[in-house]
Amino acid sequence: MTEPSFVFADEPTGNLDEQTADEIADLMFSCCKVNQTGLIVVTHNQALSNRADYCYTMSKGKIYLKDNTLISMAGVAV
Repeated sequence: MTEPSFVFADEPTGNLDEQTADEIADLMFSCCKVNQTGLIVVTHNQALSNRADYCYTMSKGKIYLKDNTLISMAGVAV
């Protein structure tokens, strides 16, 4: 498979210094944009999550939109 619909990245910048993390993030986002590929990232890095078009957080087993709106309240199945 050379043209995936999505790229999944689990803590892609977790152990990197800030400069290298920014470079890796730039590369991931630009490659996915050029190839029209979705990018799903799991991260604790707030700066990285701020770059996303959509951001969800998980707390105590519940998933929230970035503005802390509980997703189940919006009628979205989780």
